[in-house]
Amino acid sequence: MSTHVVVPSVAARFENGAPIALRTPVRPDEVTTTSVRLLDCSSVGELVARGLLRNFYGMRPTAYSADATDAQAVVVEGLEALREVEGGFNEDLGRAWRIFTDLPLVTHLLVVPQAATVAEITPALDLLDAAAAATQERRREWRQPLCDAEHLSRERLDGMLGSMRRTLESGDERALVALLSHGGLGTRYPTTPQWRFFGA
Repeated sequence: MSTHVVVPSVAARFENGAPIALRTPVRPDEVTTTSVRLLDCSSVGELVARGLLRNFYGMRPTAYSADATDAQAVVVEGLEALREVEGGFNEDLGRAWRIFTDLPLVTHLLVVPQAATVAEITPALDLLDAAAAATQERRREWRQPLCDAEHLSRERLDGMLGSMRRTLESGDERALVALLSHGGLGTRYPTTPQWRFFGA
């Protein structure tokens, strides 16, 4: 982050539920030693899992891998995390994160070069604002068709969208630090990051 800064007016920040889920064949607190399969997960999905599975659920993960086919713990993200499961347990890791840290979960940020000016980034910010406004205005048109086409839980989709905020708020640097301090151990990411913000 030494060459880039965070733009606080654009983010995906979840107060409670988030589109990251843990699937287990039995209750998560009954799973002991296991490998963890990261099924189409981003880096954030992995960091959240690393931060929670041992410290919150009491598991002893032996490895985190996309190829761990014998894993009793599977982490999924995005639309897959909102689907109902036919058997086993499906835990919302955004909700678990809030309980564990008492902080929101920030999954996406906008970063720009440190030397960027307001004039340079304004067109991108305007485009993102317009896209968000259109999504909100037309939500009745797309929510149910999306749920039907993707076999999603409407309750989970509405809960996730209701939990989401599009900007960082005062004090959210703590949430960013917590994600890496809890989940960064054993990864290529720093566990004590120095976040820098645009205009600060």
